[in-house]
Amino acid sequence: MGSEVKHKCPKCGSSNTYKCDCSDRTCKDCNHTTAAVSFLSNNETAKENKQHITIRLSSDTGGPCPECCKFLSSGELPQNIDHLINEHGFKLKSIGQETIGDNCQISVAFMVNK
Repeated sequence: MGSEVKHKCPKCGSSNTYKCDCSDRTCKDCNHTTAAVSFLSNNETAKENKQHITIRLSSDTGGPCPECCKFLSSGELPQNIDHLINEHGFKLKSIGQETIGDNCQISVAFMVNK
């Protein structure tokens, strides 16, 4: 007889959450969506165990936002940085250029949630 694992919302602490299409979880009480690794089991508190997340954004690749699953498009680096800052409280750690291959340069940014 196994016990059901409950996941707590790191924003409000509710266990009333459901799994999204992209494997993240959304809280039914406060509507906060976050990466599944940020949700904690019953005997843990969100504040004590909040995961530190560092995100690398680049101008040549896109992907889902780790907090809300919104697709962050390639070629829209400034908008993607704004999304993480304004919607989720991330901070811009550094931004610069990176060389790929012989002559291809892209812009990269590193964002942190703490």
